[in-house]
Amino acid sequence: MSKKIITIIIIIVVGGLGYWIYQSMTAPEESSAKEQACTNSGGEISTSLCCEAVDDFPNLCLIGSCGCSPENSQEVKICDCGEGKCFDGNTCVPRVFSFQDCVDAGYEIVPPIPGGRTECRVPDGKVFYSEETDASPCGKDGERFSAIDDKHPDRCCEGLKEWLSIPDTRFSIADVCYEVGSPSESNIGMCIKCGDGICGKHLVYDENPCNCPEDCAGKGKSMFSSIEEFCQSNDWKMSLSKACEEQESIKGSPICELCTP
Repeated sequence: MSKKIITIIIIIVVGGLGYWIYQSMTAPEESSAKEQACTNSGGEISTSLCCEAVDDFPNLCLIGSCGCSPENSQEVKICDCGEGKCFDGNTCVPRVFSFQDCVDAGYEIVPPIPGGRTECRVPDGKVFYSEETDASPCGKDGERFSAIDDKHPDRCCEGLKEWLSIPDTRFSIADVCYEVGSPSESNIGMCIKCGDGICGKHLVYDENPCNCPEDCAGKGKSMFSSIEEFCQSNDWKMSLSKACEEQESIKGSPICELCTP
């Protein structure tokens, strides 16, 4: 046998031995910690065919870790926690696939707001919802409500203010709210969260000193910051000034007096 062949064999043997030593010095340390965690939480160490990308002791509480086809699987160590439980990568925990599973496991229950559903929250972030709902749903913050239109809830949820109606015909000028003749004939309102100290913004209609003065006054949320600004606006020049002269419903109202010499 030539020296060249002998050298190649020696390199292969040494390389293989080095890789074996490396594996024995690294992988067992991690595996031993997982093994200990498994047995400490009542599980038993076993093996199973799991997906090729999965390492030993995968999270079996997640669907899919060991669901690959045989040709795309490998044998790995797993923690068998027994019936009704699964190994989440750190310990054996109750297996949760539904709202009732979550309740039975004793996880956090969040009571529903009127019209909502009860929540059960698993520590890993999953949330399960009950199927029961209030027979009379309510509008949440920023949602619309109507006592006539069936497309919307007929009331706002507890703690919210019912702002009727939108669009609003009132003008807010320097934190003062002025009526502009007859109110809007719209039968749709909006649920807003007044009293939390925040002048909230919504998709189309925002809170302002007219619909929520307790949160919006003094925060620069008026349509016009001053009477002078209002009197120079097109709202006054092109519309309201004429209405104040011709429409009985608005004649003599406070807003008509603002720009009168």
